Amino acid sequence: YKVIAKAFSLTGEGHDLILDLPSGAGRLFKAIQPFGKRFIEMDISHEMLKFVRENHKDAKPPRADVN
Repeated sequence: YKVIAKAFSLTGEGHDLILDLPSGAGRLFKAIQPFGKRFIEMDISHEMLKFVRENHKDAKPPRADVN
């Protein structure tokens, strides 16, 4: 996660919105969470997005499905 922290240090802190694309199973969500207020997790695989919802139930993100 050091590389992610370094990248955000270059762009500043307190981003309003962060896009995680492709988000996969949400493995990096905990790494990017300190740097933003709102997050969009996107992936082409619906199965991966199910993992994100399961792995980060405490985040309670709003859900939108795009068909």
